[in-house]
Amino acid sequence: MRRDLRIKSQELEVKNAAANDKLKKMVKDQQEAEKKKVKIFVKFMCIVNIFIYKTDPAEQVLEEVQLLKSSILSVRLPPRS
Repeated sequence: MRRDLRIKSQELEVKNAAANDKLKKMVKDQQEAEKKKVKIFVKFMCIVNIFIYKTDPAEQVLEEVQLLKSSILSVRLPPRS
């Protein structure tokens, strides 16, 4: 009886470790996907800004893009449940 219990306990520990590893991978993948979304959005907004400010000097456009980029990257995404 104790032997069976010990074996079941070991099996559960292995399954628990595997589940934790899978969860960590899922969280990491989600974080990478969110970062990719932000990068794509920043690129899009850079393009939009270039078209909006195309009559302004290039320095002004670069300054606006940098401000936008820093403000977007400073936003923290809420954790997903």
